[in-house]
Amino acid sequence: MLYKNLLLLICRMGEIVWLLSAICTPITNCGLKICPFIKQERDHAKKLDENRRRLRRAAERLSARKDDIEHEIMNKRITKTTTREWEAWVNGVEEIGEEVKILEAKYRKSRRFHYITCAFQSRAKLSRDMETKAEEIDSFTNQMSSDKAMVDREPVAPASHSFRKKEELSWVKNNVDRILDSLGQEKMKKIGVFAFAGMGKSTIFESLYDRSRESGLFHHVIFVKVEENDREEKIRQSILEQLNLKLNVGEIRTAHRIAHTISTALHNRKYLLMLDQVSEEIDLKELGIYDSHSDGKVVVATRYKSVCDNMNMDDSWELEHMSERDALVLFRQIAGEAADYERNKHEAKRIVKECGGMPLLINAVATYLKSEENDEVWSDCLWKLQSSTYDDDLGPFSESYNVFKLVYDRLNDYRKKCFLYGALYPLDHQIYEDHLIECWRAEQFIPATEGSNTGQVFRRARHEGHATIRCLINACLLKRCRKVKYVTIPYLFRNWALKTGEGVSSLVIPSNGMGMCQDPKWISLKCNDLSSSLPRVSYHMVTTLFLQRNEGLDLEQIRDHIFVLKSRLRVLDLGYTGIKSLPSSISNLINLKALYLNNCSELGELPAKIKKLKSIEILDICQTGISHWPDEIGDMTGLRCLRVSFVRNVGNHHHNEVQPWKIIARLPSLEELTIVVDEVYQNQWNGIFLDEKWNNVAQEIAEEVAKLKFLTTLHIYFPSVKCLDAFIRESKSWNEKDGQWGEKTFRSFKITVGSFSRHYEIDMNEHKAERHLKFFAYNELSDFHGSLSTISEVLKQACTFELIGHKTIEDLSGFGINNMAGLKVCAIKDCNQMKTIISGNNEEDAALKELKQLHLINLSKLTSICEGLMGEESFASLTTLIISNCHELSVILSIKMIQRITLLEHLRVENCSKTTDIIGVSEQDGNNPTPSLPRLKSLQLVNLSILQNFCQNVTLNGPSLRAMEIDQCWMLQNLPLSLNNTENLRLIKCHESWWNQLNLEPHTRSRYQAFCHFI
Repeated sequence: MLYKNLLLLICRMGEIVWLLSAICTPITNCGLKICPFIKQERDHAKKLDENRRRLRRAAERLSARKDDIEHEIMNKRITKTTTREWEAWVNGVEEIGEEVKILEAKYRKSRRFHYITCAFQSRAKLSRDMETKAEEIDSFTNQMSSDKAMVDREPVAPASHSFRKKEELSWVKNNVDRILDSLGQEKMKKIGVFAFAGMGKSTIFESLYDRSRESGLFHHVIFVKVEENDREEKIRQSILEQLNLKLNVGEIRTAHRIAHTISTALHNRKYLLMLDQVSEEIDLKELGIYDSHSDGKVVVATRYKSVCDNMNMDDSWELEHMSERDALVLFRQIAGEAADYERNKHEAKRIVKECGGMPLLINAVATYLKSEENDEVWSDCLWKLQSSTYDDDLGPFSESYNVFKLVYDRLNDYRKKCFLYGALYPLDHQIYEDHLIECWRAEQFIPATEGSNTGQVFRRARHEGHATIRCLINACLLKRCRKVKYVTIPYLFRNWALKTGEGVSSLVIPSNGMGMCQDPKWISLKCNDLSSSLPRVSYHMVTTLFLQRNEGLDLEQIRDHIFVLKSRLRVLDLGYTGIKSLPSSISNLINLKALYLNNCSELGELPAKIKKLKSIEILDICQTGISHWPDEIGDMTGLRCLRVSFVRNVGNHHHNEVQPWKIIARLPSLEELTIVVDEVYQNQWNGIFLDEKWNNVAQEIAEEVAKLKFLTTLHIYFPSVKCLDAFIRESKSWNEKDGQWGEKTFRSFKITVGSFSRHYEIDMNEHKAERHLKFFAYNELSDFHGSLSTISEVLKQACTFELIGHKTIEDLSGFGINNMAGLKVCAIKDCNQMKTIISGNNEEDAALKELKQLHLINLSKLTSICEGLMGEESFASLTTLIISNCHELSVILSIKMIQRITLLEHLRVENCSKTTDIIGVSEQDGNNPTPSLPRLKSLQLVNLSILQNFCQNVTLNGPSLRAMEIDQCWMLQNLPLSLNNTENLRLIKCHESWWNQLNLEPHTRSRYQAFCHFI
């Protein structure tokens, strides 16, 4: 039994061993397989710190790649825009950044439990994740480059200027892009570009000017067109004006002082100085432009490479020439549909080829053929361009001569003379249209015209003169300048004017290297040419002599040549010279019709014999040292245009006598009268303020002016409305409503009324303002309704109205809405009772429907721009609205107003402490108002401390918006824009802290970030 039990136990133990063996063998085999995995996990865990460093390096490379591309985008934001691929990649960078943060958090947590043995598995997994993410980041980083991030911008919609159309062509874009890219480089401070005349330098510079201003890269963009032989003094003056800098009254105006003023203003400012048409080296230090200006840039355009070399440009190159394709596109743009007619296509290509890729010539020929459908005219044009008749070997000038002859021969005889006469002005000179027309009139180029009012011959002459200027501009023989009422002659065409036909026998301009003829008719001499030129010229045939702007002119040099008996001289211009007196022999100039002595500060008096000039029609003695109006002027009974100054110390002369009365009334033919009473210089003079001297005689002068029967132009200062009223009531010319000109009895006027005060200046660059009324109403308290009546009478003919300092008026409606129908510009300042601009009560009355500019400054009680009922066309032409220091104005524009001002291009609102909304929405506007400003180009909101909305709960539709400035509007939390309607946006100027606090979606912020220029 014992044996049996022992045997059974042994069997049971065998079973157990077998069972254990069956179990342990797989475990052993599995363990043998698991050991390498455990080793691998342990290895990954050991590499955790290394993989974390690798991940951080990859993230840093990604961030650096993003920063580098963003920096390049910022540098090229003017010419490039970001791609959708870039925006998607940036979103990917943000996502990766979040994923890296999660991994970093896990890493920090793992460090807290690294002493626990079993934690190696989680550390191994984290290590693998970091390694994998680092590889993904490296791959993602390599997916993006600057070429993929940016593409060329689409051209901005053309503006009114012709160069905006040309900007679509690659020759303009490529040249401007290259300049802008260079300006974006920190080390490039001075850049020079050069090209032959007629290659479009000025067009490219005009485009560069506009795009530089839009870019926001610069606080100041200064454009100076340098005329031939311009000295630094004139360039400094242009810079002063563009920077709106004024020296203090009485301050010594030395070159060093002015340069110091400019330098101080530009110090620590980002500025771009553009000098166009530079013909010789300019010392920038003499202009106040120093190398120490770390943020200043200079770009120079010239015809000569040597100018760039001598001025030590950091970089310079020749401008890219127009391609054949672009030349043909430009030609078609100007010539119109006729260029695409099948029968004209072949001629069009050959004509363009004859123009040699020169924009000036292409423009001239295309204008010549504009809308011309007759194919025979096209064939004849091509034949003329291929048939040069000039004897000399012209070389590169051959194309320009043939084009010049083509357009010049189309002019009638008197307009040919008018054009040739314009060549008297210096090279690249900006010619004042009125001066040119006056000279044409004096030379009797403008034909006599019949009219019902035989006394107003000057008015008809000016109309014909402006028609001639338009004709010459259309023929491309003249070109309008950026400065209103100024023109210039293209360099190439001016050269041919001096070399062809009557120009050879009529003109003497030795400073330009032109040959001198024996018996010239018209002479223009610079000071340094006088001694060498005068003995070689016979003066008995001379009818025009230009000697202006010769500061060192000594009349003794020319007295025996010019002031002689039987002189044929009709025009003598001595303006801006240093002459101190006129010889008595001036009386010999019996045929003289125009005498210009303006700005001769050292000229103290006129000789008594000047009264013998019975033929004279124009006398300009503005801003001279003449202390009183000589009585002899009253004997010049043929005068039709008189310009004089009243109260101002000029040069070293003191004005001790002021007795101008009883002279004007003796000039029965007078049509144009300018009396300059300087409103800037109000120094005390012998214990009496300057304007008080005028006040003592103004009433009598007004009475004399009122007696003039043919007056059509008047520039004058009336010290009170009472004085103006006396003139309006008694003036024969003002009240001649039944004549040829109807209600517009005056062609031009600039009437200033009331006591002078320093005031806000309107930029008139875009408006000629031929009829300008400026009313200083500070002291006009009595007879309120009488003053309204008088001012209203002038407003009937006015284009520009400035109302300053009125203490009782509450809106403009008191002047009569119909009386202001012709206003183009209106500025209102310091009217502390004005509550609204227009208060209407008739839906059919359109208020200010022709108004283009509205300036509202310091109106402390203004609550709205318009109230009540008025016609739908009210304010329909408004393009510029500027509002400043109107502290009761909570809402700038209503939805109804927005619907009227669809042409608005520029809106600026500043320093309005209670403004909460720019566009106000009311219940009457419905549930879904959609405010639209389709033409708005620039929006400026400055120091609006409680502004909360541009338009509450509504997004502005502004597809033309190019630039936006938002400064010190800290409560504004959203941009008034959407990604769908800002394709032309180029600039958002703001504080970085404000930008960072905006409530923007990530993709929206990314989209607009490239346009930001932080203040």
